[in-house]
Amino acid sequence: MIRSFLFVLSLLLFVSPLVAQQSVAAKGNGLPSDLREVVLTLHESDIAARKKLRKLFFTVKREYLVNHQLSSTYYSTLRGDNYDCVTGTLLYSQLLKVMGFEVTIHEFNHHVLLGVFVDGEEILFDSTDPYGLIKGKRKVAATIAHYKRQEKVLPDTDIYETIQAEQALGLYYFNQSVKHLDTEEIDIARVYANMALRQYPCDRTVALNDLLSKPFTEIKSFYDKGGD
Repeated sequence: MIRSFLFVLSLLLFVSPLVAQQSVAAKGNGLPSDLREVVLTLHESDIAARKKLRKLFFTVKREYLVNHQLSSTYYSTLRGDNYDCVTGTLLYSQLLKVMGFEVTIHEFNHHVLLGVFVDGEEILFDSTDPYGLIKGKRKVAATIAHYKRQEKVLPDTDIYETIQAEQALGLYYFNQSVKHLDTEEIDIARVYANMALRQYPCDRTVALNDLLSKPFTEIKSFYDKGGD
């Protein structure tokens, strides 16, 4: 079995493609009934926006984002089984959009965070941190700076982008491609890599497509040399 260099730069984060394909309905369609009730109750509440965010973050964290596991699917996260930083971030993104908040996703070399805007100020949701509701300009800037210092996953390229859930679908396809590449299912890996490139053209997806355009012997040689 090939131990994939690109398996590391995939962030090891697998999400259901449906999460980004589906539009986020105003009534929270597709969400578990108890979670939908929480979101709609908060949405209709008269409490301040910041209190709504705090309530949402810690309720979801306590009930759904408990067992952190790499390669989690969005379905497992919705069931409250397993989650990772992408599925957790996408769940928060869906819930916040239902509540009418403006959100973005920060993509780093090895992590993603969600940003939500209240009165022109950004608040971060770090789904992997039990205390990951990050407020205040200094703390937000320091957190982003921290993740920007992560080890590079592509030669001479530091990954930091602000993306939307639709582009996170490209990361899903990318990770699926790398998963199949790791088990030497090259044809399937190529299909997913092409889908990733079309959904989210970026350094990761371009590099993966370039690699998979080569004959299998060259791909295997690349890995045998450690991805250099």
